[in-house]
Amino acid sequence: KQIGDEQFFNLDKLVNGKSTFKGIIVPGGKVDMFVTALGWGAEEKEENIEDMGFMNTLGDDDAEGGMMMSDSDDDEEEEAAPEEAAAPAAATDDASTVKLPEGAEDLSGDKPYKLQVELAMCNVKKIDTKAYGIEKPDCTATVTIGDQSFTTRTERGLDPQWDQTVILGVTDPSKDRLSGKFFMNQGTKQIGDEQFFNLDKLVNGKSTFKGIIVPGGKVDMFVTALGWGAEEKEENLEDMGFMNTLDGDDEGGMMMSDSEEDED
Repeated sequence: KQIGDEQFFNLDKLVNGKSTFKGIIVPGGKVDMFVTALGWGAEEKEENIEDMGFMNTLGDDDAEGGMMMSDSDDDEEEEAAPEEAAAPAAATDDASTVKLPEGAEDLSGDKPYKLQVELAMCNVKKIDTKAYGIEKPDCTATVTIGDQSFTTRTERGLDPQWDQTVILGVTDPSKDRLSGKFFMNQGTKQIGDEQFFNLDKLVNGKSTFKGIIVPGGKVDMFVTALGWGAEEKEENLEDMGFMNTLDGDDEGGMMMSDSEEDED
């Protein structure tokens, strides 16, 4: 059973011979890995404060060196039916009649599809603030689709809660992508990569977890297709919860995988 999204990492910004941190974010945690270009890639620049740490912390507006994620909640079944998965999501309601959540900021304009994005909280307690030149920690996140962009409040601390919701417009769910960035120092210093999320496999009306992974933690957000997307399948025992608790030998127990190494 696959847990979380399949995630993709661009290679064009790697530095020759330099080990670079990459993280596969999953519900409840992440997978840490390091990648190194052997005999190719950019030449390493002289280090300064911005270059120290696990990953590039500079956010060029036109840089595409980030992480792209695709939905894979229904893994092998989707691979078996590529025509259905690849079909453009159809709106089940007129965009103007979709009921929006109370308190949400609507930036969707006249786009044919609406995407609800709830920026819940972040936790970056393991970040090395000295390495990044952060004296008084604060956190801000930004999400973008096309020319629409929303930025959270700037909150003090390393684990603030925002609980802010925005409605962004989608022109073509099969092509448009949601992107997310994380900032500190009153929104002036980008921490970690810009990350991209595909929208073509969202389920109509179902809140889906997405995480922006950053050095020392992550940003938690939830996205919901409002009036468009795939229809939700009827749940059975294997679909409920994070894992199947019944095995085939009627032992009635719960099977767990080894995870002696925790979040450090």
